[in-house]
Amino acid sequence: MPRGKGYRRSLAGKLKYAKRNTPQLPTPEVILVPRGGACEPCCGTGVRHRVNEWTRSKVTGKQHKFIIPPEVPDKKFILIVGDSHLRAIVDGVVPMPKSQDIPLSFGFMSTPGGTAADLRAELDNAFITRIPDAICLLAPSNNLTANQTISEAAVDFRKLLDSTINICTKVFVVDFPPRLNIDLDVQRHYREEYHRVAALLGM
Repeated sequence: MPRGKGYRRSLAGKLKYAKRNTPQLPTPEVILVPRGGACEPCCGTGVRHRVNEWTRSKVTGKQHKFIIPPEVPDKKFILIVGDSHLRAIVDGVVPMPKSQDIPLSFGFMSTPGGTAADLRAELDNAFITRIPDAICLLAPSNNLTANQTISEAAVDFRKLLDSTINICTKVFVVDFPPRLNIDLDVQRHYREEYHRVAALLGM
């Protein structure tokens, strides 16, 4: 038997009462930022500078930039090798210390999207006019997304270290920054494997 008008009124009153006594959360404000400016919004932990297009390497087909600073007397030459994490420094968005403040001059070899095998190929084919006093290698995080096992990544990383040592005997490795799109346990396993390989070579 269908409900009467009184039942519907009673139900409407209950809903109205419940709505009136339920705390309303503030509606989040949405800010639309036009793209193409000096800085672009990032879906991660902050903002990033606008990415500049680099020349593609004939060796790997990836964007690549290799910068050697002019020779300065009494300054040691440090070559920093890595992937896209160096882009902001190479483009000058993040400034390096002034040369007069420290007894070092820095060169950069950056290959965005490059795996350990790509960095090794670029190093092996680079025309290095000055032998660095030391090489700082940023551990390649792109092997995390290269459809490789950890063991395969370790083999490529070992080959990269061998190529680096052939250029300069003084090499040190810096850990890669955490990635937001990869499970942290997976990243930890890669870090441990990279550390093991580097330790075997006395780094």
